[in-house]
Amino acid sequence: MTIYLDWNSTGIIHSKVLKHMSMLWSSCYNSSSAHKLGQNTRKLLTASREKIQNYLNAKNTKFIFTSGSTESNVGLIRSWQLSKAQIFVSASEHPSIINANNLHLIPLYSSGLVDIDALKNILPQFSASKVSENSCVISNYTFLVSIALANSETGIIQNIKKIAKIVHDHGGYIHIDATQAFGRISIDFTDLNVDYMTISAHKVGGPIGVGALISKLTAPLQAINWGGDQEMNIRSGTLATPLICGWSSCIFDFLDDYTPLSHDEFEALLLRDSSLHIVGYGQNRLPNTTSLISDKFNASELAMALDVHEIAVSVGSACTSGRLTKSKTLQAMNIDREAIRISSGWKNSSEDLKKCAKVILNLSKE
Repeated sequence: MTIYLDWNSTGIIHSKVLKHMSMLWSSCYNSSSAHKLGQNTRKLLTASREKIQNYLNAKNTKFIFTSGSTESNVGLIRSWQLSKAQIFVSASEHPSIINANNLHLIPLYSSGLVDIDALKNILPQFSASKVSENSCVISNYTFLVSIALANSETGIIQNIKKIAKIVHDHGGYIHIDATQAFGRISIDFTDLNVDYMTISAHKVGGPIGVGALISKLTAPLQAINWGGDQEMNIRSGTLATPLICGWSSCIFDFLDDYTPLSHDEFEALLLRDSSLHIVGYGQNRLPNTTSLISDKFNASELAMALDVHEIAVSVGSACTSGRLTKSKTLQAMNIDREAIRISSGWKNSSEDLKKCAKVILNLSKE
């Protein structure tokens, strides 16, 4: 059986979540309907929303269900672009962020962390007064900074609280993409003091096809599509109740007691070979993510060799690995080589990682 170590692209749905969802597919209705069946469905959605908000300490927020982080990211960035406001993103963001037009790039240190000095030098040129509280209008006199809480390729975790303070001191708003961090490290929306956050369910055992855009009540948030009046007129469309309830079930039945498998021992085994290098080693990183460079193989060769040994990993981000393009994250860190990404999840064991390390070390000896 193949050892699956590509959880940062997508996870395997947990059996408890699947069981919970299977009971809902034939008994959910349109939550916007006024009849009892519709209102009962609405109650399920309300309970699920509150459960996820509580898990993130994001109780007093606009919590908008979407189809996933890509929709959330694109919707937020597009709404800010339409306002003609300035948008700043780090050089290592997900394609749903960094592929937008007319962005200002914030460089990284070679460590993979956002270059705080560059940020401090850039923002004074755009300092502004925020819009009035509870406004849904984005002013072209303010700006947005978008940073991933944890990078999908390297697992490097940013100092978001420090960045948020700098952004707010200059009158701007901050968005974090917490897709990779959700369920792997503790996330406290209120404590991080960010204005927006995007998350998705499917990396940690929840269903594919559901995510959320979270906003402070005082942050401007305009519609990301149009149609009906669902989700406070911000994201129209009939909600996927089984997916949403499956996501909340993932938290209640699984994530509350889940501790991600640590890669420390795995990485220690790999580093016995001087030809192997771990990107971001020594930095604060996600416990489930290892970005590995080999002096003897290019990344594609190593990934294919592992696949022959029935170990599934990826080259860079899964969103771009189907195209042999260079990693923007590694380029931003001044690394001119490619890495394989080894990412574990709830179904993996320490034995899976030991086998992976053994295969890599044996390949390196050949």
